[in-house]
Amino acid sequence: MAWKRYSGNDVLRLLREIELSLAEGLDVVSACRTAGVSDATYYNWRKKFGGVSKSQRAEKKALEKENARLKRIALVVIRLNPGRSNQLGSKSNRLGHGRFQLDRNQSLAYLDARS
Repeated sequence: MAWKRYSGNDVLRLLREIELSLAEGLDVVSACRTAGVSDATYYNWRKKFGGVSKSQRAEKKALEKENARLKRIALVVIRLNPGRSNQLGSKSNRLGHGRFQLDRNQSLAYLDARS
């Protein structure tokens, strides 16, 4: 079989096709063969995407994007205040690791000042 990359929506569509074939009574190998993927790929996809709808996938992608944005903001704040990185509050109220820890209140104040 040729190597091919499938997008998340394509994977969900193929998983749905295979599930419908299985409901009709085909075995896993035959259902995967009609969809054009191997049974090992099907099991990996089912483990990774099983039970995920398109809306849940979009929500997860949006959360990952927001998380990356917040991490970039946290790095900016740390670079602006390098001397205060070890004096930022209790352990449960910190973001980051080691000497690059950031107080949530400080990061929110920075965001309010920037907007």
